[in-house]
Amino acid sequence: MANKVSEADGVVVLTGKEGIVLTSAEGGMSFDSTGDQSYLILNTQNLAYLTAGKNSVAIYDDKITGGMIDIQADTQGAVNLAVQDGATQNTAVTVTNGEAHVGVFKVGTFDRLHVVEKKVTLESAVGPVAVPTNLGKVEVEPDKVTISSLKSKMEVNVDGFTFEPAAGTIALKLTTKVFSVEATNGSALKIDLLTGKVEIKALMVDIESKIGTSIKTLENEINTKITGIESKAITKKQLTEAIKRAKTTIKQETTQAIDVLKASLQKKGP
Repeated sequence: MANKVSEADGVVVLTGKEGIVLTSAEGGMSFDSTGDQSYLILNTQNLAYLTAGKNSVAIYDDKITGGMIDIQADTQGAVNLAVQDGATQNTAVTVTNGEAHVGVFKVGTFDRLHVVEKKVTLESAVGPVAVPTNLGKVEVEPDKVTISSLKSKMEVNVDGFTFEPAAGTIALKLTTKVFSVEATNGSALKIDLLTGKVEIKALMVDIESKIGTSIKTLENEINTKITGIESKAITKKQLTEAIKRAKTTIKQETTQAIDVLKASLQKKGP
């Protein structure tokens, strides 16, 4: 087909071997290439672009308000969809071979969903996307579920769960057999749920110290009381012996006095 230019109702048509071009003052310009299966529209109100080639399809629409739709796909299994409503919200969907990602981004917040093989992750945050100030995340896998809030973390599996707070001071664990709390300072509490056995580490030193102090204090008190009792017993014994000695002395002195008196009376006679 030879190049040909024609005009009707304000629309100029250019026909050639590669396709057809339409132009007008109100409608902008469009191009249709039958050989490459592509199509382009451009006007003063919005920008729309579509290609349909051997390996990809793309659609793009940009309005004066700032809204935007972008769709891209190819034969390799990749699809990308982005929708922007001005500068306040942006939604993006990406699907590739074995992976899917969905994101909703607003001013100061974002939510994202990731599906990668056997793992599903949901994120929700307040703050910039690069440095969120409040991030919550849930990860679901066939053998466990992990829940994160800021730096606090909980992991749940078929046997129980573990928990670590943001401060990182303790680790809590509960299973069908054991409940334990371990602190970074070395203290720990462990309960065997099957046997009922309780173990305390590090804290036992303090407990033993207090028990030892109490026993020592009690021993001192007992010894003091025993000493007092013995002291009183010795004093009473000594007093008894002193009284006994006093009685003996008095008896002896009385006998001697009587004997002296009798001797005196005998000397005087009748």
